[in-house]
Amino acid sequence: MRHRRHRSPLPQGNTDLSVEEAARRRDRGRIRVRTTTMWAVAAAVVGTAALGAGYAQAIPGSSGTHPSPP
Repeated sequence: MRHRRHRSPLPQGNTDLSVEEAARRRDRGRIRVRTTTMWAVAAAVVGTAALGAGYAQAIPGSSGTHPSPP
């Protein structure tokens, strides 16, 4: 999955350094949220696979090792 790095534009005609700093902080915050969300989704997928595999082994049922009836 590729993410496009999109820098939000600064307000036009405004040279106030506090506005620029606020925009940079906002952009860094968005990157942190996106990264955290990506890691949370990855952990959920791995956890789901691990639990699924564990339950598949724990629940009795048929397996491919038994010979089929004639």
